[in-house]
Amino acid sequence: MKRYTWESLKTKKERKETEKSNASDKQEELQKEVDDKEYSCLVRAVYGNFKISTLVSPSDTDKFITGYSNILKVHMDSMKKKERKKEKLKAKKIQKVKATIA
Repeated sequence: MKRYTWESLKTKKERKETEKSNASDKQEELQKEVDDKEYSCLVRAVYGNFKISTLVSPSDTDKFITGYSNILKVHMDSMKKKERKKEKLKAKKIQKVKATIA
């Protein structure tokens, strides 16, 4: 069974139109607020159990990126590749097969 709200069609249409206009006005205001803000960048790093984080403002991004890239370049050559267990297992299997053939 439908309920009747005793509103005329004109008042329903008027209310819908005002709701639409209010919603569009609110969206425009929010868009203006968002455009005016400058967002900072959050950078996080983890080394073992040691965690650091920093906020970089938009005006300092170039300075931060150059410093960060210099640190990465200095410490890149001391990094080692991880030895893969699967490769070791394959090598052992190949050796076993060669030993049984020979």
